[in-house]
Amino acid sequence: MQLRKHGALSDHWDREGLATPLITAAAYGHVQAVKSLLKKIGNIPAANPNALKKSSNGSALIWSIRARNTACAKILIEGNK
Repeated sequence: MQLRKHGALSDHWDREGLATPLITAAAYGHVQAVKSLLKKIGNIPAANPNALKKSSNGSALIWSIRARNTACAKILIEGNK
């Protein structure tokens, strides 16, 4: 994955505090990117889907659901298996 190859932080927030690479990948339906990022940062506990939520815009799970990216939502809910 190009982001990781160039040293991007998988859980780093953008300047506006609106999104992380995981949120962006989930919102745009990039399944492999979501899997890779979860592998790097660890699975998000199902009991706390907002574990990586900083802004009121929502978590990666919320963004994947808003964009109707069910494959990404499923990975975020069930974990990266």
